[in-house]
Amino acid sequence: MPVISSVFGARLFDKISILENKGYRFSNLAQRANVEREHAAFSLENAQAMLEEYGAADIFYGLQTVNETFWQIDHNVRNCEQAKDFTPFFVELAHSICTDDEEWVAIKRRNNEVFGSRIFKEN
Repeated sequence: MPVISSVFGARLFDKISILENKGYRFSNLAQRANVEREHAAFSLENAQAMLEEYGAADIFYGLQTVNETFWQIDHNVRNCEQAKDFTPFFVELAHSICTDDEEWVAIKRRNNEVFGSRIFKEN
């Protein structure tokens, strides 16, 4: 399957992994429907074919894991902010953003390399 743009392939996997993490979290039905509509628009059939053709399943699932972690951290940071809870837990969350970001950048770099992208996120 030809990739329209090397950037497209790399962004596609990241976007789908984010949408999969978001979809089940919304209790508001309109928000959930919007995420599901966007998720469907990315043609999972094509993404699956790309996973197989490029042997990129480990990258996709790595992105899912890291994006899920970021979602949890963000959720916890927001809860701390609301509660004005700036205890060591908050500091630990802030620190984890930096360490997890390094892992995310490494996975994104591998993702971009697989699809031949010459655009890389620098940390």
